[in-house]
Amino acid sequence: MDASKRKLQRIKTSVQQERTVQNSPQFEDIQEILSESSLMSITFPQASMRVFDLPTFVTSEVTDNLLSYFCKKIATTFSVCEEKSNSLVRTYIPLANDNNYVLYALLCWESLHFEKQGNFAYADLRQKLMAQIRKQLPTISKFEPVEISMAIFLILISMDNKQYTGNWVHYLSLAQSQARGDIEGRLESPIYKWLKHNLMYHEVTSACLLPISFIDFSSTYTSLDPPEAYMGLARPLYLLIGKVSELSREIMNATSVDTLKELVCKAEVLEQEIHNCLPLDFTDEIINSGTLEYHYTFFEVLRDVATLYLRQCVYYEASTSLKTTIIVSSLIRNIPILFKTVMDPALLFPLFILGVDTIGDYRIWIKDELDNLHDRMGAGNTEEAAKLLQVIWEKNPDGAKHVFWPQVAKKQVLLVSLA
Repeated sequence: MDASKRKLQRIKTSVQQERTVQNSPQFEDIQEILSESSLMSITFPQASMRVFDLPTFVTSEVTDNLLSYFCKKIATTFSVCEEKSNSLVRTYIPLANDNNYVLYALLCWESLHFEKQGNFAYADLRQKLMAQIRKQLPTISKFEPVEISMAIFLILISMDNKQYTGNWVHYLSLAQSQARGDIEGRLESPIYKWLKHNLMYHEVTSACLLPISFIDFSSTYTSLDPPEAYMGLARPLYLLIGKVSELSREIMNATSVDTLKELVCKAEVLEQEIHNCLPLDFTDEIINSGTLEYHYTFFEVLRDVATLYLRQCVYYEASTSLKTTIIVSSLIRNIPILFKTVMDPALLFPLFILGVDTIGDYRIWIKDELDNLHDRMGAGNTEEAAKLLQVIWEKNPDGAKHVFWPQVAKKQVLLVSLA
């Protein structure tokens, strides 16, 4: 083949490759997300979404492959809402396009998924990117916009839940420090609201294990915003679960009988609030009508879980008490309906709270279901939750006494994220 023919062939190949990239699902998905974003207007490059220079070890091919995996696998796996426009994708992809460190955090999260499946092709990349992120954490906290810094810390929390290095508490405190600087003008930002709801989910599901109380759940959040990825229709119940954690701390710090009496009355009011709580409204764009039954079943399950949690951490009831036994029986009957459904991402907290009060062979069942959930979700915090349950069970073999499990977790240094 002479030189002119070889040149013509290269041109044809280049054109074909360009068309392949622009017509591929991953290109169209990311391009559509960016075009819909209210944050920014971005010119989309031909073969890569990035508009900033990246380190030489981060190629456009690797970036696009991992981001495509995030859009098609991770975002759908960890969202309980089958949205037409997945809110994890709609939030994180535009922010990753705007900031290298959001991109680095996303790439690390996706790489870790591959590693959990035995594919270590991106392990070296993840280690290099995490080194850069850790080096810049003080700068990110001080100088990046709130949406950017919160997104980075929340992604790192999700990533740590998968690998489970125990750093999630540090990342959570960094995200909370950003949220504390609430600026009135940001309250109307959909991105900021979504990030704050994401933060709330991680806080609520682990609040009883945190060394200090970070959030006033009674005033910081509202139930007026639409359902989103992590809490779905059940956000009002998650708010009440947060209040249970606050009340538990108040009881631990009470110094007089009169104060305890007041707190018991407060607990009775809170239990009634849980009983009367209603799910959020929804639209077909957020929740598919085919999965609505699972959302309502989960709401009823979480109502029982919230009540059980109240009895564990406020009333100090034994596992064999009559009311606790009734709630446990209801949960054992209803939770299996949700296995292998769109609600899988939300089941760790309910399974753990139920596990605290199970006895006999049901403990084996709980352990098996946590193993199954780990196989489906691949999150390391399910393994840590199982370890903590084993310690709790050893302290209460027949369920005849009450074990204040948050205190057990702190003594054993098992600050498990239950998100």
